[in-house]
Amino acid sequence: MNDNHLEGLTEEELLKGFPEKPSRWKKILTLSITLFLIFLMISYAWVNYDLDDIIVSLLKSKTLEENKIEINETTSLTFKEKTYQTLLQKYLENQDKEFKACLLGIIKENNYEVTEIIIPEMIEQSFNQVISKSCPEETIAELHSQPYRRCLESEQDLKTKELIAKPETLMIIMCEKDRFKAY
Repeated sequence: MNDNHLEGLTEEELLKGFPEKPSRWKKILTLSITLFLIFLMISYAWVNYDLDDIIVSLLKSKTLEENKIEINETTSLTFKEKTYQTLLQKYLENQDKEFKACLLGIIKENNYEVTEIIIPEMIEQSFNQVISKSCPEETIAELHSQPYRRCLESEQDLKTKELIAKPETLMIIMCEKDRFKAY
């Protein structure tokens, strides 16, 4: 084909039929609106799902590895025999509400070894609260579950810790099938 038919046409006539190039202000406005909408979606999720609590919880809690929870540099809690399986079964049965468990066993050089789990009578259970009978005197750790990925102790949890007669008794929160926080 011969390009001679294009000769003599103005630039305006040549560009006729092509989409118009968006102005700089239109691009800036589109980008601004897009960023604002993204911000709204993130803030909605942050507020409605308490993402800050989940992030802090993940940072402060520990996962179970080989039936052992590292509490700090010098202290650990180990589930002996089938005690973890017993606890996991109770956790899975109560995912819609909190439960409490009394961990019995021995303490050797700051290492807690769980040999038995007792589930006390529950008086009241909801998705964010449990009220139960007390644990036996020989309990080495009191455990309660909390909503998924929310392993942070509440004010009530801290008050309960103060009421425990033996200071060496651990308080533990379980917020996933293998995630715990001791306090």
